[in-house]
Amino acid sequence: MILSVSRRTDIPALYSDWFFDRIKEGFVIVPNPFGFNNKLAKVKIEPVRVETNMLGGKEVTGNVDGIIFWTKNPRPMFVRLNELEDFKYYFHYTLTAYDEKIELAVPPLEERIKTFQELSKLTSPDQVIWRYDPIMLNKEIDIAWHIKEFESLAKQLGGYTKSCMIAFLIPGKRKDIWTLNYSQQDEILRELARISQENGIQLHTCAQKHDWTKYGIKKAQCTDPELFARLNGGRVKTKRKDGQRKDCGCMPCVDIGVYNTCTHNCIYCYANGFYAERGGSNNTGGARKSMLDKLDGEIYERKTERLFEY
Repeated sequence: MILSVSRRTDIPALYSDWFFDRIKEGFVIVPNPFGFNNKLAKVKIEPVRVETNMLGGKEVTGNVDGIIFWTKNPRPMFVRLNELEDFKYYFHYTLTAYDEKIELAVPPLEERIKTFQELSKLTSPDQVIWRYDPIMLNKEIDIAWHIKEFESLAKQLGGYTKSCMIAFLIPGKRKDIWTLNYSQQDEILRELARISQENGIQLHTCAQKHDWTKYGIKKAQCTDPELFARLNGGRVKTKRKDGQRKDCGCMPCVDIGVYNTCTHNCIYCYANGFYAERGGSNNTGGARKSMLDKLDGEIYERKTERLFEY
């Protein structure tokens, strides 16, 4: 099992102590993400361990092949990162230059760049993937702005990461921000690919239908079986895709987050409001919750399996 922490909310930034406590307990309780029922999944969290017995055979225990973290600010995890020493993991670190009108409650840009660099030193450049996502436009932000800001970031992140994932805004209800048409995508990706190459970073597109290999851009597998295989020494045994959305190339994972619990208040967010409870309100129309809220419902054991052979 690959544990996803989390596409639904920023657990590293906002609930890191909660997560490490779940690691200690060896399980986590996860509600239905869409609120369809009151059933709660109990998911075992035990790192895969491979030991050689007296006869030279392998004994494999545990169910977590790896963990993938999604965050805009992993710094709260730094003081307890050693508690992950038995797990294989990497980070998707979203870092853009949008101001506080768009990303309302994230740390200042220079602080986030420093955090990115420090995380890379604590782990490795393989384990910190830069997400420049989502790419969008408004009355103040055009293609030239993105190229300028991306280049500034790439120069500061070069050597601290090997990969950058980009994706374009998923159109929503807001009329003050919008996505790019094909011609605009081609124009910007040509330049972002050039900048990435100059700084030793491989550019990938996340869940995009068009092929940009002419610029040296690869299609992403954000939950990446090849990267996990390098980290855990196993061989992936599933060809199933996660199917988060069309053109998604990710391998399956188990997400432990809860929608509508992120307080970064980014105006483009799909995880606050898109799956909202009725009657609530926040910046995107969803009911505000916390990952720390008490959960009520019927608990069942969710079956998990190792996705790699060792």
